[in-house]
Amino acid sequence: MPKIKLWTRQNRAILEILERDGVYYAKKDVIQQKFGACTDVVLKAYNWYVQKAKTLVPMPEGSQYPIWLSTCEEFGMRLTEDNVILEVEVDSEKALIFDMDKWSYIVNFWYLPRDDNDKENHEMELKRYGISNEASIFLNNYHPFLRSKVEKSWEGLFDDAFKLSDLTVATLWEIRSEWITKIIESEDDMDASSK
Repeated sequence: MPKIKLWTRQNRAILEILERDGVYYAKKDVIQQKFGACTDVVLKAYNWYVQKAKTLVPMPEGSQYPIWLSTCEEFGMRLTEDNVILEVEVDSEKALIFDMDKWSYIVNFWYLPRDDNDKENHEMELKRYGISNEASIFLNNYHPFLRSKVEKSWEGLFDDAFKLSDLTVATLWEIRSEWITKIIESEDDMDASSK
């Protein structure tokens, strides 16, 4: 099975967890810490993702949510206080890789159009119902049929037949200590890594 390299920025506490348990899983409390007051809204998108993604890549026992990784070492991997960057090498079938722009539609509760015509038709439908903020479909229960339509469109996240950008991201259900090929803990590590 071919292997791929991926990168993720995580709280430094991951190193202790990996040393102690040999494996790290993203848990709900980590999402709550990261998103604070917005957690409930973010979890709506994450829960949808979990339900779909686990049918494509089996979810191991102990995992609750995906771990997000970059498919490109340079993409957004700035070292910040209390964080480390992990480079991992995994069997490609363990990762789900998809268009980052498509995910942006989902996390914003927008309809994911397949093309310009599909987008235009959806926008006309929203106008007919007097909806100016598409996210409101998910924040109230006035239009359950539109909500179903929007959620159905999100399945395009996993459809490689169309894309919105060349920027991709990946998710894993776990990170195992044996998958780690590099740990970047400081700017010096980053400088050494780029040489």
